Amino acid sequence: MEVSASEKRWVKRVAFMKKNGDILAWNDAETLEDAKKVTTVTSWKFAREVQPVNPLIAEIERQIQRLKNELETLKEVSK
Repeated sequence: MEVSASEKRWVKRVAFMKKNGDILAWNDAETLEDAKKVTTVTSWKFAREVQPVNPLIAEIERQIQRLKNELETLKEVSK
């Protein structure tokens, strides 16, 4: 999701619930994989679905995330 405090600047975050009218999202987690490593949350006033992006950019971002995940796995295995 994209979240915002004022609807002027939106950031991508993993939102997981609504409480007392606010949206709770994991700090600095843009993907579910990121959220696995985070224990702190921030509340936001506004949320919306992620806005569509250029399909080529989206595909490159997916490939980058996949490579980051593979790198993390390799680091863990090599310990």
